[in-house]
Amino acid sequence: MDRFLSEKEILGGIVPWGRTTLWRKVRAGEFPPPRALSENRKAWLESELLKWVESRPVADAYKSVEESAS
Repeated sequence: MDRFLSEKEILGGIVPWGRTTLWRKVRAGEFPPPRALSENRKAWLESELLKWVESRPVADAYKSVEESAS
């Protein structure tokens, strides 16, 4: 069963961003938009966020180490 995640849950565990970055990415279409549960309450479906996470490219750890050594 799918569940809804609050902004606090997302920022505390799904993405390492601040609130401003989260909403900037939503507006830019770079992060899934929330669902309106009521006039003042929005939340994200967990399944949509997991799908987004899985769509992200895997970081090349070796490349990251090489770039930071330069």
